[in-house]
Amino acid sequence: MNLIYPRWQFPNNLGDSMVFCSLPKLLKRLNPNEEVNVLTDHSLKTLLDASKDVDNVYTIATDINFDSAWWQIMPVNHPKLFSTIKDRWEEFQAHDSINFITLNYLIQMNLVDEGFSETGWGVIDTDIKRSNSKSKIAICPMTKSNGKPTPHPNCDGVGYRFNGPSGEISWAELLNCLKSSKAFDSYEFSPCSLGLGDYHIGIQPNMLELYKQAMRMDYAITTDGGYHHLFNLCGTPITLFTGTKVTKPEFMALGNAYIPNVHLECRKTCSSFYSEVFGVEDKSVTCNLECENLSPFLLAEKCKENIDEIFSNRS
Repeated sequence: MNLIYPRWQFPNNLGDSMVFCSLPKLLKRLNPNEEVNVLTDHSLKTLLDASKDVDNVYTIATDINFDSAWWQIMPVNHPKLFSTIKDRWEEFQAHDSINFITLNYLIQMNLVDEGFSETGWGVIDTDIKRSNSKSKIAICPMTKSNGKPTPHPNCDGVGYRFNGPSGEISWAELLNCLKSSKAFDSYEFSPCSLGLGDYHIGIQPNMLELYKQAMRMDYAITTDGGYHHLFNLCGTPITLFTGTKVTKPEFMALGNAYIPNVHLECRKTCSSFYSEVFGVEDKSVTCNLECENLSPFLLAEKCKENIDEIFSNRS
């Protein structure tokens, strides 16, 4: 199968690009004797070249034969995305390799049933080994705008995806609370360092180098915002949470995610995802954004419980 992923049109979109990298593994399972060829930009090519399920990767500067059929996969919501999630909600919630973005790509490729029938394809296979030190924990303090010129629809764009304008303080309190009870090295994954972690992992030369940095981690604590898709692709255990009204962890999680019980039930009635899928009344127009007052101390306790469980089960 031949795929075009025109990342040159959205070079700063980390999450959707990472999700795309999981597709070749599924395609190889479905058609083991067929080549998987990809046309994309140079940065993503470096990571796809390392994948055991991709035969050839081309860039736009490469002269290739377009006589055969090529599928163009785009990070734009398919018209049937929300209705498909609604129709297959239970399967969607339980599947270890399908989330909001993965399903969107499957619809574009007419492979929804095939994607649901297979499991374990959300992690890319490379020769790069993931850390097993039990001492490296990543945090990902992303802003609401996340480098985009405009925030998500219905989002005020102010502050972070964890407690909005007080997000930087909340991340610091979360990390300090964890550090008070556990010994580990913290790594801040963010475009510009906030000085929160012991180490900072910033923008890398290409996607392969970023993937290598992520594979050094034992665990990650993250909202949505791109980096959680990176750790999904690595198969790294994560705590996935949200501290805003827009994004919902239930729509972004894969099988490696722990979603702590810290979220308000009213998230199911505010704009984005739940309202689009189930047609519920959008009550966020009159709320006081209680979701952006998530206790970093409660969240830290939940994270610690899951980290202890994960590390105790790891040989």
